[in-house]
Amino acid sequence: MGVIQRQGIKSSLISYFALFLGFFATIYVYPLDFGAKGLIEYITNLAILFLPYAQLGVFAIYYKYFPKFLDNLGGFQKWVIKRAVLQFIIFLIIYLIVREPMANWLHDLKIDLNRNFLKYSLLLPFFIMLLMIQRFFIALCETNKRIVMPDIIRNVVQKIYFPLIVILKVYLELDESTFIILTFLYYFITIPLLFIYTIQQKFYKLKGAKKITFEPTLKKEINSYNLFSILNDISSQLATKIDTIMVGSMLVNPALALVQAGIYSTVMFMSNAISIPANSMLRIANPIVASQMASNKLDETNSLYKKTSITLIILGLGMFFVIWSLFEDIFSLTKYSEQLLVGKYVFLYLAISKLFDMITSINSFILIYSKFFKANLVFVVLLGVLNIFLNIKLIPIYGMEGAAIASLTSLVTYNILRLLYIYFKLKIHPFSSDTIKVLSIGAISFVILYFLPNGSYFDNAYLNLIVKGIIVGITVLITFALPIYLLKISKEINGLVDKILIKLKILK
Repeated sequence: MGVIQRQGIKSSLISYFALFLGFFATIYVYPLDFGAKGLIEYITNLAILFLPYAQLGVFAIYYKYFPKFLDNLGGFQKWVIKRAVLQFIIFLIIYLIVREPMANWLHDLKIDLNRNFLKYSLLLPFFIMLLMIQRFFIALCETNKRIVMPDIIRNVVQKIYFPLIVILKVYLELDESTFIILTFLYYFITIPLLFIYTIQQKFYKLKGAKKITFEPTLKKEINSYNLFSILNDISSQLATKIDTIMVGSMLVNPALALVQAGIYSTVMFMSNAISIPANSMLRIANPIVASQMASNKLDETNSLYKKTSITLIILGLGMFFVIWSLFEDIFSLTKYSEQLLVGKYVFLYLAISKLFDMITSINSFILIYSKFFKANLVFVVLLGVLNIFLNIKLIPIYGMEGAAIASLTSLVTYNILRLLYIYFKLKIHPFSSDTIKVLSIGAISFVILYFLPNGSYFDNAYLNLIVKGIIVGITVLITFALPIYLLKISKEINGLVDKILIKLKILK
């Protein structure tokens, strides 16, 4: 857990700084034009939805098989680049042929009632190409267990850049075309920075690389894995990125749809704060699990499974308690609070789904990197179908709240199925007696927080948030964090806290 803890903590600090920037934008910038925020999210998520058809699992191959090519990693990288370029060209040709028929089909299915997909569909190949380049450099960094600088380049820059162009759109009265061009420029800032970083760190090893050759057995294994990773990626994106897109497509009024998508994505940003530690730790765990499973070190994987689960649920619950208790007070800082407060239960449903995902830990990596990786396809396809079905049924009735319920239901079902499958096939699971302790302490803490005086303590929204934030923070510290520390439930968290206390000279 050492490298996971170090890089995970550093990455989490960067992510929390980005969260602060995002919070500022959420309160003061995006409410100026939720339609602009919705447009960014709609186009970006649409591009991510189509991304698997262009990359065709090539980066999944890199993550899984890079340990086998450490003696000629440059050759493997060159092979990945050539394959990615060829696949994108083929995708582009096919996409341009089927674009209009597909738009009509989506309209007939009542998934794209307002024709927003057809309106923005020609932009998608450009976004997809840039996403592929960005993801290649991210893969180089993550397989070298370095995620901090990529997070600064990608995440912090994004949290500064997107609010800035929304401000420009509002105050300079930019038209939509100019705004979309400015959205593109984000990638022309981050990609060169990622390229320079990978060169400096010597992660990019093309210079002098020999042409790679695959043994027939390995080639067959890679092709088999590739097929299932493609289908896995497609189904995964249908399951996890479809909600914002469908919120932006299933309301008949296209402008209102983008506003709803903007509010939904804003509330989703708040729920994403809960999973910041998970995102950081899981990205570092990814190549470690790949190496462990390749070496058949199941005992080490089982240990990592449990340690990661308990650490993530502790951090996730702590964040959830604070944000949920202060949700209304946070959004009261903006004069557009009434628009945002309708998303309170959207946040709750999304937060629960993320907490469940965190407690299930590294189950996705275990399944993908095991010999049972084909089973993951079945689960992901089920997840995608269930999510789309529930979105179609619930969004027309409940709007964006329906999309959140669909995400919660499908993700919990998906994770339960994976947990059971891994347990029956590999005889490992992420739970222990410590899991029961954490959930019990968490339940008591939540009840105590529920009975804290609600409403405003002061007329001034800022003063009220500060005072209430201190009260909530102290309550969470005493009723949740302190018992977990004293019971030594997580050695990783206790070790980190002890280091901080020693530096502060509170502990010797």
